[in-house]
Amino acid sequence: MRFLTLGEVLSIHLDVVISTGGHPGVRDLAGLESGLAQPRQSFGGSDLYPTLTEKAAVLGFGIIANHPFVDRTNGLDTQPGGVSPSQRTRDFCGRG
Repeated sequence: MRFLTLGEVLSIHLDVVISTGGHPGVRDLAGLESGLAQPRQSFGGSDLYPTLTEKAAVLGFGIIANHPFVDRTNGLDTQPGGVSPSQRTRDFCGRG
């Protein structure tokens, strides 16, 4: 399976900043790298996130939760309808 590289994510971030406004730059490189590493996690030889959907979800969550960019996440923290994944998780779990 192919995973996004740090360079690709930085390029996407810059494209989003250019098209929507905001300030480019990374506030927390270690946080960004941590978010990028989450889909690759395994335990006992088995992927913790075996499906593409699970890998995509944990990648998005890892980047959003770590707030690695200077200007928040520049649109990465909202989905169509303006509801963040964390809000959906709270609603689904009956919290918040």
